Amino acid sequence: MKDQKYGDWSLGVHRRLSTKRVPISGSIEVTQRCNHKCIHCYNNLPAGDSKAKATELSLEEHYRVINDITQAGCLWLLFTGGEIFLRKDFLDIYT
Repeated sequence: MKDQKYGDWSLGVHRRLSTKRVPISGSIEVTQRCNHKCIHCYNNLPAGDSKAKATELSLEEHYRVINDITQAGCLWLLFTGGEIFLRKDFLDIYT
């Protein structure tokens, strides 16, 4: 078996699939709520903001989206937010 550096493998995947419109990478913004007040951040709604919480995807909706993008070819997925650990079910979403 031939050794290959991760960077070379990743670049090869991107080159082979870029013309086929395969969503090989993406990001999911889990929440806009945060318990910090970072000056640089745009996801800074209060942690207890019930309106923001009501607009977040449910656990089942996250499962569906992740299953759909996985079947479409997604290899790399970034979870971001606000503070993702404000979601009590984040570890379920992640795993």
